[in-house]
Amino acid sequence: MLLGCVGNDDYGRKLKNELEKVDVRSVLETNQTTPTSRCGAAIYKKERCLIPQIMASRLLSEEFVNQNKVETVFKKSQILQMWIFFSSKDISL
Repeated sequence: MLLGCVGNDDYGRKLKNELEKVDVRSVLETNQTTPTSRCGAAIYKKERCLIPQIMASRLLSEEFVNQNKVETVFKKSQILQMWIFFSSKDISL
């Protein structure tokens, strides 16, 4: 299962469609004003790094998670992988 937030744009629609094609269940909130996040890859010989452009993915709301009873799905899962991104707006030092 993939949980997240996408924008109301071509990238968000493509992500949903591609997940359906490979039979991955997705629970994706759609944000009407912020574009879908994207990620590029920098590759040099055997080394690589990801360069994320974090946009809608950081806007997943607690209300959406609660409405979709995501906690129940997590409890049934055997493996959980989480990626968490923070923006400078989210952190006060």
